[in-house]
Amino acid sequence: MAQKYLLERAHKVSNNSFNVYRKEGRRLFEWGKKQGLIPRDGINPFAEIEKKPHESGKPRSAPIDSVISAYLVATPHQKDLLLTYLVTGARKSEILKMIWDDIDFKNRIYALHTRKYRSRTLKTTYHEMPTLLYKVLQRRFKKRHPILPYVFWHRFWDRKLKDWRENRYQNLNKFTDKLCKKAKVPPFKLHQLRHLATAILKDEADMSLAKLQRFLRHDHQKTTEIYAGHIETGTKKQTDFLADFWAEKLDLIEGQESIPASTKQQK
Repeated sequence: MAQKYLLERAHKVSNNSFNVYRKEGRRLFEWGKKQGLIPRDGINPFAEIEKKPHESGKPRSAPIDSVISAYLVATPHQKDLLLTYLVTGARKSEILKMIWDDIDFKNRIYALHTRKYRSRTLKTTYHEMPTLLYKVLQRRFKKRHPILPYVFWHRFWDRKLKDWRENRYQNLNKFTDKLCKKAKVPPFKLHQLRHLATAILKDEADMSLAKLQRFLRHDHQKTTEIYAGHIETGTKKQTDFLADFWAEKLDLIEGQESIPASTKQQK
């Protein structure tokens, strides 16, 4: 069973995912032994499985044309979610767990929370929001849930309870797949939007590695190099640039969608 599960991870995701789950499975099994849930003389099946070769290929960013096509077929709610990722360059979980206490409209500041992988400590950073993101969050605030604190929530059918429920998104693994299928473009994942934000800042804005590291909130510069492709205070310039970039690409002016280019020139 352990072998089958890990092989599925390797097939569907990558060898790196296989190795991560192999490591976590081994630790979980040993914890079960210490807790008396598993016989102490039991053989750890995860420890018997050989580690796969590490895949060091450069992560791909989502193609700009595909992102625009997916955006155009999205619903207003989906567009707000996509824009938030495109402007902030945030991790998927950081946006899904964002609550209204993280938003300061008066000072135009938003907070992002990241739980560090090794220490499991929560790291909070604060960022200035550009006008485009401000408009998006204002729209979300007008449609906020009367009880739930989350910025992005949805109504869904609970198969176990056999009833409709409202809650935050638990994951968005198929979110972009469905949009790409509807737009008839090659699929991309939400995390690739984080890589895309980095690529835009690197190539279009000529941001230094130090500025990209601060924007991505990486503790180590080596991690940023993976995103930036080994190039050489504050994140306002980065988010402002991304907001302006997508405002022009998506024909957005102060949150108004689909304004013709000719109208922009006249203004």
